[in-house]
Amino acid sequence: MASKKSLTYQKQFTQRVIKLVSCTNLSSHQKLILCWHWLDQVNWFNNKAIKYKNIFYSLKLVTTVGSILLPTLLGLELSELSDDPNFIGVMFVISQLIALGLTLEEIIQSKFKYILYRNTAEDLKQEGWYFFQLTDEYRKFTSHQLAFSKFCENVDLIITDNLKSYMNKVNKIDGSSVKRYESSIAARMSKLKQDK
Repeated sequence: MASKKSLTYQKQFTQRVIKLVSCTNLSSHQKLILCWHWLDQVNWFNNKAIKYKNIFYSLKLVTTVGSILLPTLLGLELSELSDDPNFIGVMFVISQLIALGLTLEEIIQSKFKYILYRNTAEDLKQEGWYFFQLTDEYRKFTSHQLAFSKFCENVDLIITDNLKSYMNKVNKIDGSSVKRYESSIAARMSKLKQDK
């Protein structure tokens, strides 16, 4: 769940971008595409990054605290507490929480997803700023309207790269599946270029 602070930032970011979009010479249709595609994707990846960051740090906290606490408490085993069934139960629960935290992190891959989604959100934002300022690849264009197709193409490439990374890492796809996926993306990109 996103924090109140991050939701406020996202709302402010969205409002600022909408104001910025309204200052461009884009057509109404292009402005809608920009907001519904690029801005929506920035917000989606940002929300996913926040979600997986929270999961990652929660699991890390459980495993770290448990890993510190368990040996400390086991050191007390020599005392009279070692015969107490409650003490043995607490040791068991702590060890299970550590194992569960490590297992969930391995299954969920929250650190990988957090980094992937954060990087993608930042890459999309950066691409947007290049577009709005007509810098980097957009320097050769004299207006936002002329640069719009290139911008959409770059946004789709960023999202596609994210999806490829996700499929390769999380789902551990075999090479032939990746090649089929890459060829379908290449065909789609080729069709987009032909349609221009």
